[in-house]
Amino acid sequence: MQHRLPNSSASFSSSLSLMMNSFSIYSSLPIILFITMLPHLWTISITISFASLFFLGWFFLHSLGIVRLPHKYLTFLLLLLSIFILVLNYGFTFSQKSSISLLCLMLSLKCMEVKNELDRRNIFLILFLSYFVLVTHFLYSQDIFLLIFSLINTLFITLLLISFNRKPQGILSFLTNISLLSKLFLKAVPIAIILFLFFPRIPGPLWTLPDDSSTGTTGLSDEMYPGSVSELSNSEKIAFRVDFKTSPPAADKIYWRGPVLSQTDGFLWSQHKSAKKVPIAKLNQFVSHSKQPV
Repeated sequence: MQHRLPNSSASFSSSLSLMMNSFSIYSSLPIILFITMLPHLWTISITISFASLFFLGWFFLHSLGIVRLPHKYLTFLLLLLSIFILVLNYGFTFSQKSSISLLCLMLSLKCMEVKNELDRRNIFLILFLSYFVLVTHFLYSQDIFLLIFSLINTLFITLLLISFNRKPQGILSFLTNISLLSKLFLKAVPIAIILFLFFPRIPGPLWTLPDDSSTGTTGLSDEMYPGSVSELSNSEKIAFRVDFKTSPPAADKIYWRGPVLSQTDGFLWSQHKSAKKVPIAKLNQFVSHSKQPV
């Protein structure tokens, strides 16, 4: 005897397969890129955010078959326009924001070269660059919510990589991809724990970029709070010049007195309002000092 599925089960299976065929993995690519760039849209310039969203929206409409991608000459003009917007916002400075803005802008513009879902070279390049975009989020924050967001986003990007490497065959293929993703994740977790516990801590970063945060520069202000000294960053600006009439003393013999912060509210230290500014006296007759604007 042959058993048939109930009409409700057959209807659910057919509707689910139809939904997955109409909304292919090719259409989910711009959505994943949008979610990946989402935390950066509030940190980079608004014009660069708008340009990135414009390119992703164009690519999403193309994946649905509504519009066509631009010709290569128009794509080249969009590239020049993107570079102009980048220079207009950040100039020719090399910093964290300008580098991340360049990465987001070029990644979204790269979608203009993906003609169809058979263009695996560009698709794989975009997905691999998405991992780098995820890493750049930790340059601004390392809280637990961002960690969970990045972990879930990494799983979705990896699932897309698996899906583009396998021929989609409906709901069964999707479940097979989920199973493969789970196996990869379970194999990666022990390696990540071992690296976290036993990998030697590096005192400084592997590379440095000019920081865009509003941390203080070398020098003491009129107010300080606990931990503010650790946030000081080196500055090449000259604080003052000292002219020695004779040979200068050894470095360990030179002492420059800073401000005295004697008033506190339990957290913030500041100078007392009634404190009188005493002029700096000469150490001896052989040394003179002067503050000169640079």
